Amino acid sequence: MTEEPSTETLLKQLDFGTLLGDQSTAERLLRGLLAFSHSDRTHGSASQIFSEVPDGISQTLLEDALGYMEASGWIDTQFVNGEIRYEIRAEDVIEPLVGARRMLALSREMEDRCEPEEFELLCTLPEEDPQFEYLHPVDFGLEQITSRLLELCGRASCRIVLLSPFIESEGVEWLIPGLRSAIQRGVSIDFISKDLEMGSPNSHALDSLINADQGQTPGSLRIFDYYEPPEDREVYPLYTLHCKLLLVDGERAYIGSANFTENAFSRYLEVGTILEGTQVAGLVDLADHVLTGNAQQIYP
Repeated sequence: MTEEPSTETLLKQLDFGTLLGDQSTAERLLRGLLAFSHSDRTHGSASQIFSEVPDGISQTLLEDALGYMEASGWIDTQFVNGEIRYEIRAEDVIEPLVGARRMLALSREMEDRCEPEEFELLCTLPEEDPQFEYLHPVDFGLEQITSRLLELCGRASCRIVLLSPFIESEGVEWLIPGLRSAIQRGVSIDFISKDLEMGSPNSHALDSLINADQGQTPGSLRIFDYYEPPEDREVYPLYTLHCKLLLVDGERAYIGSANFTENAFSRYLEVGTILEGTQVAGLVDLADHVLTGNAQQIYP
């Protein structure tokens, strides 16, 4: 009897499918990797593997996919002459890509069943808590926060606004593939956080965000610091933000408890919701008021 995949495996496959975007992309990537694995080469650079991939997949997406597969332990790499070389074996790539395609189909089916007027509810389950070891958000009728945030970024066509009071490189990395892809499509991104002065805990995550931009056009990335330091001997700032929002094209919004940190995306119990419709416009107006007011643009 075939062993059922673990919750961790299903989550990874779901996030991988969300990174790829759709079932046809997963299918094309699978065909390309299998073609490379059946050649006489055991290792190859991203550009060498790209030569086997069917049209419809950019080299940037391929590199993101290979990086995700390596980080998930599905494929191995070697560092040769200053270049990363990937070991592509058929038995290693079939399961994650078929699983990603299956999870995409399941996700789309669940989305089609949702009534338009209902809120879409999301959560993160604490992976270190034994009582959640064999559970997935779907067991509670919910969806995974990270997967849906990636999907929201993937659906953006003109603008993304993100607000989070606490950010970490490990947390931001979850969103980098979606943000990079959005910038390449011409989407403008405004990221608002707090206390981003050099050396502050939040400032260490900025490199990951800036690297996602890489000066590419026609999209853009702007980073803002909305924070007024405390007065002498006070503990709390005079004003700042504590909301966690992701706004897409003025039409969709994620609102939740999760900061953009590794703990929030994997170790803590977090909940959130996705809204669509006219109410989102008020949240966009609120964010724009902050951007045009006392928020300080620190990049570019």
